[in-house]
Amino acid sequence: MVLGYTARLQTVTRQNLYEEVHRRLREAILSGELPAGERVHESQLAQRLGVSRTPVRESVLKLEREGLVYRDSRSGFVIYPITKRDIADAYECRSAVDALVVSRVVDVATPAQLDTLDATLTATRSFLKQEDVRAVMRCNSEFHDLLVEIAGSHIFRTLHRQVWTFIERYRFAALALFSESPESLERYLQLLHSVLQDHEALLAALRARDAQRARTIAERHGQATAAGVMQCIATLDEYLHPVPTAGRPGESRRRGGIRTW
Repeated sequence: MVLGYTARLQTVTRQNLYEEVHRRLREAILSGELPAGERVHESQLAQRLGVSRTPVRESVLKLEREGLVYRDSRSGFVIYPITKRDIADAYECRSAVDALVVSRVVDVATPAQLDTLDATLTATRSFLKQEDVRAVMRCNSEFHDLLVEIAGSHIFRTLHRQVWTFIERYRFAALALFSESPESLERYLQLLHSVLQDHEALLAALRARDAQRARTIAERHGQATAAGVMQCIATLDEYLHPVPTAGRPGESRRRGGIRTW
């Protein structure tokens, strides 16, 4: 079974410096290498990346606009915690965006584009048999990315990218915890099988040019996935132990970066 995320903070070359620093810090947050609730130490990050503090500072400001860090009056910038409420909100937003996207795709998708979606599902089936969770998640993301590209709307693309920033973070945070709970990992594998079935049903609706059915499947898919992720995380509560808060009053941080309230 394959889990995890390979992002690592390493020295940055001078080419496209600001973009590269932002990309690496973003990946480190999404993967949990920079944990939720942790203070952002710009000087330490600059040293690890082999750059000055200026590109790190600019990147942190961009990460603030993306909703991955926030300003704390006592400790500067802090990486946003992960809460169950935020997870539910993110998936609700995703359902709404997906419904808009598939409604457009029904009208504009070519047979060749639908075949490309089908190829992604074929790869997903193969990786599921191998229980390569990370590869399955990558295929699922690719499936949704393809739908957005087919829809051809830069507005949809922007909304999709913003929402999936949070979705990706929550998924990898959950994976980091599943190593402590085989039962939850098994439930997550079951969830991935359900996701595949939803994607197959959605593709069938798109081939049939059935807009109402496609929209219904997309909305149901987002709701079911959110419920499944929440269920998997709920079973991990007994494994999560409170640690000192990183600066937001009224919240208790837990190991793994997930808070419940």
